[in-house]
Amino acid sequence: MNHSWAQACSTPINRLKAGPDDYRTISTSTTKYVDETFPIGQIVEWDSYPNPTSDLSRASYKIKNWYYLTDKYPSYTMFGVETEQYDLAQGQIGDCYFISGCASTADYPRRIEDVFATKEMNAAGIYALNIYAMGIPTQITIDGQIPFTRYGQPIFANIGYDGALWGPLVEKAWAKMNGNYEQIVGGWMKEAVNFLNNSPATSHQNTD
Repeated sequence: MNHSWAQACSTPINRLKAGPDDYRTISTSTTKYVDETFPIGQIVEWDSYPNPTSDLSRASYKIKNWYYLTDKYPSYTMFGVETEQYDLAQGQIGDCYFISGCASTADYPRRIEDVFATKEMNAAGIYALNIYAMGIPTQITIDGQIPFTRYGQPIFANIGYDGALWGPLVEKAWAKMNGNYEQIVGGWMKEAVNFLNNSPATSHQNTD
């Protein structure tokens, strides 16, 4: 098997096998949490992957700094004024399918809010999400570090108009489960729905 494809399969599996960190205890600390299973050097792409997508090549070039969301947006909250489909927007990679699936799910706010075991932003920057991996209910933890451009804008999913921060976090959890951000370029909306709440979903093509 090609080494890169083997890594794309084995890395997420090993992360899920390791289980989530104790987010309840860690979130009460003022010491920044660093997710050792999803280090910055592997979050965007793997060096061993032969041909990164053009999306990732452009995005990687533009990354200036990594910031914890609570440091960059200290007055913003997890869900903003209210959870809605306008809380997130696509960034500089081709995961519009995932963003659209999340936005559709957010039409019913509780469905998004239930995904987050961690309901509020915290100084430690640890967040636990209740997701589905191949239909199996799973909890996954991430840290709140997000890449930014030199102009201070998020590289990937953007912040909600009302200061909601859940968009970049749920996208990061999706990237972690799939390997990294490179592995989430291209897909179907139903993948996002399955990931968030395992609801039955199908795709239809309109030939008109």
